[in-house]
Amino acid sequence: RYSTIDSIRQEIVSTLTAQYGADDARTADIGAACDKLKKQTMRLQVIETKKRMDGRALDEVRPISIEVG
Repeated sequence: RYSTIDSIRQEIVSTLTAQYGADDARTADIGAACDKLKKQTMRLQVIETKKRMDGRALDEVRPISIEVG
């Protein structure tokens, strides 16, 4: 999931850089906008599917194990 979103972000940044230049404010702001959109999208997906990104239910606790030695 992350790789797809990151590749789309890179494509957008490349397109804006080619069109407006690397120093343009629109190009600089796109990274923050993409990160915000990714965060919102992932949260919405968790709410709609009732599953976390790793497949666990919202009330399911991840198994944790430790070794003492």
